[in-house]
Amino acid sequence: MALMGSLLDMGVVELVQFPHGGRKTGELMIAGPEQVARLLYREGVLFRAEVGDLEGIDALVELLDWQQGEFEFRHTERLEAPANIEGDLHKTVMVALKLRDERREAMRAQRRDNEEGIDDRLSEKLEGFVRAHEFARYVCVLADDGTVPAEAEASVGRPEQMDEVLAHLHGVLQGHPRGGWQRLMLTDAEGTVVAERVSGDTSLVVAAASEAPLGAVFRALSRFASAEVSP
Repeated sequence: MALMGSLLDMGVVELVQFPHGGRKTGELMIAGPEQVARLLYREGVLFRAEVGDLEGIDALVELLDWQQGEFEFRHTERLEAPANIEGDLHKTVMVALKLRDERREAMRAQRRDNEEGIDDRLSEKLEGFVRAHEFARYVCVLADDGTVPAEAEASVGRPEQMDEVLAHLHGVLQGHPRGGWQRLMLTDAEGTVVAERVSGDTSLVVAAASEAPLGAVFRALSRFASAEVSP
């Protein structure tokens, strides 16, 4: 009998270690928003991991960042596949978590290095936008390579998980199957995030408070993008 569920009910770290307790043999499939993960276990030992083109520990590091997805564990008597992970499962997960944190810090360091070349005039304009609009909690310029060359935040501080939101937004925008997109809106319990296309390789992103009127957000962002940010 297959075990099925959602990552909203069971976190990915707990899920990856679940087969170990019962010494289960089988295949764990996790369908994320953009990719599918495949993990193979033999008597509770994880011996193979795949996420898209990634394999082994690299696949596991990628998977540990997932917060959404549907999973299914299928029991089987035997699994014939080459191993790309070896060693104790708990230690493997700890190594993957450490690698994930190191890569996150490297990305932050890269962003800090990029910020050394920030256009001070653009940064001042973004700060002015935040001061002029009470709904704006955060605003930034997001480049197509995923970097943030300029940003500003409200006095209440940076919204929670903003780095993760920007990474997700960048992935969605880069994966858009048709060209010529102009605006994207994401709404959740924390508020609304709107991306407005500014140029061929740049977007303007604003995180608005949950009570903000969307019409006012759209108008303010469009005016600012065309008057202050567009080349």
